[in-house]
Amino acid sequence: MRCFSSLSDHENGMSAAAIACARMVRATGGQELDFLVAFVSGHSLADFEELVNCLSETLRPRNMLATICEGSIGQFREFESRPGLTIWGLADANFEFAYTHIKQEDLQVDEASLLNSELQQSTVHLLLADPFSIECENLVRILNVQAPSIPLVGGLLSGGQQAGKHLIWINGVLIDEGALLAGLSGDFAVETMVAQGCRPIGQPMFVTACENNVVCELNHETPMKVLENLYFELSEQDQRLFRHSLFVGFEMSPFKDRLGRGDFLIRQVVGVDEDTGYIVTGGLAVEKGIVQFQLRDGLTAREDLLNMLSKLRTARSQAPIGSLVFSCLGRGRGLFGESNYESRVIASQFGKLPLAGMFSNGEVGPVNGESFVHGYTNCLLMFYDKSE
Repeated sequence: MRCFSSLSDHENGMSAAAIACARMVRATGGQELDFLVAFVSGHSLADFEELVNCLSETLRPRNMLATICEGSIGQFREFESRPGLTIWGLADANFEFAYTHIKQEDLQVDEASLLNSELQQSTVHLLLADPFSIECENLVRILNVQAPSIPLVGGLLSGGQQAGKHLIWINGVLIDEGALLAGLSGDFAVETMVAQGCRPIGQPMFVTACENNVVCELNHETPMKVLENLYFELSEQDQRLFRHSLFVGFEMSPFKDRLGRGDFLIRQVVGVDEDTGYIVTGGLAVEKGIVQFQLRDGLTAREDLLNMLSKLRTARSQAPIGSLVFSCLGRGRGLFGESNYESRVIASQFGKLPLAGMFSNGEVGPVNGESFVHGYTNCLLMFYDKSE
């Protein structure tokens, strides 16, 4: 099995497709691709289908998936809010591909399986979803139940401002609503990584009263009182972050004696009710669960990304052969203060790895074996040759 990637930042869509195809043919030596995925940014909806058809007709992969996005990511390059085409392919004699188009009404049917028999046998699931036409968090929860042992990675589509403005192309079919779930299997194994970019502050605390996503008590005190005390314990720099970059981490590693980075599912602190002292979070609280407040900034996100990539590098003795990446629109140049940061850091850890991906309006990836819709994260899917 082998992976390949190429890219182009030409402003003309057809020229970008021609350049990316030429580079891909050079990389593959003319070898047939069993799967190709394309991420298209900065080109109009009208040009998207023509561009993708050009890729399909020129490279003739057995299976092909493409989407339009706000920003595309390639090897050493990130195209944020500007024209960019990144493509990634694999050649695997035993590759199997299956997919299904899921609509919002499919989520309303009790006990209905969203997965056909082929998808139930996949090694990994890729998910692309339009956030305006389907309840993405509900979809991911259902998929966790129906396929608990299959890693789920992907992103919510970006760039459009309303339903119908996001497009997915799958084997000649154009989709403008709902979600596309694709299953991949073959002579490869996968590893996943979710870099959430936060560091804990204060101490872990028990949720002693809650209702859904509202935390009413932490260690029998109101969360607002806890936050007031915590604020005055922080440095001046962290106090500034506290005012606009405060998050809460829900424990995901219940059997660890000491909790640190990577042990929490990070969710936003959506608001504080000053009358009751309760806080509203972006996640479901569980009574007797453990939470810890978190801060995020560019330096912390850099440290966390390097730490998570280091863990991923040591997860297997063999080197990966390719990667797909889904990073948040809120990361990139705005968070790190420079362009191409994440793609270059990945290359520093894994070399010239065939890579492609997109900036997402929400990222999907597993934390402690369960997938979630995240925000402000980098979700990475690594491929390894199983025959080695």
